[in-house]
Amino acid sequence: MSRDQTVFSELAVAYGINDNSLDDIQGLDTESLEKFHREKHLRSNSTNQEIKDSEAKLNKAGEKIKIWLREKKHIQKINLSWVANVAPETGETVAQDLIVVNTGTRISVKENAELFQNPSPPQVFEFWPRGMEFTRARSDDWYISVASKELNDYFVACNGPQITGHRTIEDYYANTTGTKVINGKRIKKRKFFTEYVKELHDQNDSSAKSAYKIFCDAVGRRSADCFNTNFQKTFQKTIDGYFDIDELTNLVSVFFKMDDREHLLAGTEKNESFAVLVQDINTWKKGYSVVNIAARPLDAGQPETLIEFIFRNNLTQTDYRYGIQSQIRWSHGKFCGNPEGKLYRYGNWKYTELPWCTAL
Repeated sequence: MSRDQTVFSELAVAYGINDNSLDDIQGLDTESLEKFHREKHLRSNSTNQEIKDSEAKLNKAGEKIKIWLREKKHIQKINLSWVANVAPETGETVAQDLIVVNTGTRISVKENAELFQNPSPPQVFEFWPRGMEFTRARSDDWYISVASKELNDYFVACNGPQITGHRTIEDYYANTTGTKVINGKRIKKRKFFTEYVKELHDQNDSSAKSAYKIFCDAVGRRSADCFNTNFQKTFQKTIDGYFDIDELTNLVSVFFKMDDREHLLAGTEKNESFAVLVQDINTWKKGYSVVNIAARPLDAGQPETLIEFIFRNNLTQTDYRYGIQSQIRWSHGKFCGNPEGKLYRYGNWKYTELPWCTAL
């Protein structure tokens, strides 16, 4: 089940679509409504004015959709369903939080979110640049795959063998799994060492920080190299100097959230309401060419890689450059589990500025 904040933002947009009401919205249950009202209470009592105003701005995004549905789709009685609490069996490139049942129109809600999605690093650097579709299959530990020596050097620099009793990081991972109960609370067995490493960094331990910097540089550089190698082996430019747009359908789809049907994206960006209609991938391919796609490492204090896309509008010959940053990091602290490949917008571009999106 989603966090209170996520449920609230989705239902606050739904509220605006549904004539300022949550009545008769399909898919709602007692638990989701409790989450909504709990978060609503917190925000309405916040001393931060932006937080206090957030509900009204999300409502306004929903109202933009309501007006669009009435004026463009000629629907007066909107039949809305909340589906975000139903996890898909397979990965889709377009997240759907709400559906306008009358038309089958999908709505994805984002509240001041830079995060695109949270795939595994092998998805980002191995599978997608080879044109493979999205999959939720579990992957091997990316850090061990691309920087096992640097990871183990970092483990040793953090006194891993002495603290954990395991000679290498591979030994530690293989023998330290699951949870245990301490003082009536269940915690991960790796939590103690994770907290110890955090303390080393808080204290600016020079050995730990130096080894971590070397490790981060290796992961970022080799991840970028992996992406570029896979992309260059799979795709070549045609005689006109562009890449074959049809061959790149899957790659563009997963990074820019398009599939074979148009959809709506709504919520807030930089604390301002927005709602846009996103083109379907087939319409997009008719209007744009791919000039280049390439990755490079970022020096960011953690393992990061920037993937840059250059598209050309076929009609105006205007080039558009968009960056997507992959933060390759542990989600629950250092040495706690497999790293993720979190994807973020890079360079302050907005959904409302994408030329293939129509603002409502």
